[in-house]
Amino acid sequence: FETTYAYMDDMIAFYEQETGLPYPWELYRQAPVVDYLYGAMETTTSTIFGDYMVVDDRAFTMRNYINVNAHELAHQWFGNYISHLAPKDVWLTESFATYYAKIFERSVFGEEYYQNIRNDEWKETMEAEAKDHFGTGHSQGGRARWYPKGSLSLDMLRDVMGEDNFRTAIRYYLEHYPYQDAETSDFLRAIHYSTGLS
Repeated sequence: FETTYAYMDDMIAFYEQETGLPYPWELYRQAPVVDYLYGAMETTTSTIFGDYMVVDDRAFTMRNYINVNAHELAHQWFGNYISHLAPKDVWLTESFATYYAKIFERSVFGEEYYQNIRNDEWKETMEAEAKDHFGTGHSQGGRARWYPKGSLSLDMLRDVMGEDNFRTAIRYYLEHYPYQDAETSDFLRAIHYSTGLS
């Protein structure tokens, strides 16, 4: 239990600080599932995941649940608290969950680990770009655009906007679309209204 769910309390505190919004539900549950076909899937207040990620101390360095756990937990804010409706806006849930999982892991494993993740994201994005030119917010963008490319885009936004403006925009976005579907234009409006940036 302790190894599998390592850093769970830290994740919630980290996301609350990063987003400026307390965990938006009354509880959070997780259930490892035997022979689950995918890595994990969040639902509102709950995550199910493949039991192969339940590990002990010896297996922890080879495979652990931290990234998947952090990704699915981030969906409680980006995906459940605010959802998307149209396929072109999938990135608003998946890119944000990928991004926040990555920066949480940086807080645990350090900058070099974080840069390696970013490098892997860049490679996956360039492989997809060599096949077609769909954007992050395109209904046919696919996994490479909705997860790693969108995550890198959020890195870029934070760098260009600065820490304070980025956090202000995220908080504004979350506070103005609670328990609703949002579109990319809503996120862009949140940036402009909260920071004055185009």
